Amino acid sequence: MLDQMFAAKKGGGATMNGKHIHVSTCTEKTQALVLTALGHQRSEQLLRSKVDAMLDLAKSPSPVHGILMTGSAAVNMCLVASGQADVYYEHGIHCWDIAAGDVIVREAGGATMMPNGNTLDLMKRGILCSSSTQLASQLVPTIRHIFQKD
Repeated sequence: MLDQMFAAKKGGGATMNGKHIHVSTCTEKTQALVLTALGHQRSEQLLRSKVDAMLDLAKSPSPVHGILMTGSAAVNMCLVASGQADVYYEHGIHCWDIAAGDVIVREAGGATMMPNGNTLDLMKRGILCSSSTQLASQLVPTIRHIFQKD
């Protein structure tokens, strides 16, 4: 739809339409554009947890710049990789939703991890990717409660 093709090769960088891309230089959550999703799981407890995290990010003493939902894990990760957004987190996604995005984000200079700050495990159904580890670590205290199984 947007005529964008993202690709990456381990050790070879990341590209969009054949041109090298890089994550943003954002390192402070107050300047960060954050992407997330409610996902397909509809238990009231999980939805409340996700909405509460978004409210905390939006209204804390040092709120994020903005929060958007696009609806696609792969697109969200590519937006972070290309510097069009700064952070993406989600619970309930599958390995096939994020495996390619993980390589693209890392090859574009970004960081990927579990939402509690641990090393990314593609099989644990959670993701936090960011322009930097420094920025991601500022969101972990707010979003980690959603990911009790990490």
